[in-house]
Amino acid sequence: MRIQAEVQDRSGTSINLNQFSMDGKTYLVAWQGQGKLTIPFQHIDTITFEEAKGESVVTAVKLKSGNVMTLKIRSRAQFYGSTGYGAFQIRSRDVYSIDFP
Repeated sequence: MRIQAEVQDRSGTSINLNQFSMDGKTYLVAWQGQGKLTIPFQHIDTITFEEAKGESVVTAVKLKSGNVMTLKIRSRAQFYGSTGYGAFQIRSRDVYSIDFP
């Protein structure tokens, strides 16, 4: 599945990506409390990231259904995508938001 996403980093720079993934997967891997949760990107509207604290970053994940969840993601997790003119990658600790059109 080809996932499209718009990533905004903490400096305010935005980039549109195709073939978007998290550590090579087309789903979000996060923790809800002590449990591990995976959510396919096609079910997500927006992810907003707080500043990283240690090994994790707190996120607000808004689903296409309208539900919003507070989840933790590893601060060193990598997001990848294709710009059409080259490959792009960014660590979760450096992301401000990800929108899925």
